[in-house]
Amino acid sequence: MPKREGGLFDPSTFIMIGIVFLASIFLLQRPEKKRQEERLKAMEGLKKGDRVLSASGIHGVVARVNKEKETVFVTVAKDVEIEFSKSVISPYEEPKVEPKAPQAASDPKRLEDTKSKKVKA
Repeated sequence: MPKREGGLFDPSTFIMIGIVFLASIFLLQRPEKKRQEERLKAMEGLKKGDRVLSASGIHGVVARVNKEKETVFVTVAKDVEIEFSKSVISPYEEPKVEPKAPQAASDPKRLEDTKSKKVKA
């Protein structure tokens, strides 16, 4: 009976599976660790007046920070403060809205240009 070469239990197969496994772990964990470090820096830097967003979607402004309990008091309306754990809030910036360009229908010159052009069939 001839001897088989390679196959499922070949040592090189296990080595390749191990390399792929280790590479995927490294490539997935590294970006997550960076994001976590950035989030921790942002949480440590919270101060009165910062805009924040809670995990439940509540927007507000930091009124005060309790470092002993690791909580933040957030003002959500006039004379309304809610205490949140630091782990459920994140700093928030209003998205910048760019002004829209005028549409073709509202531009009279464009309307004249489209009327003067005839479509040949």
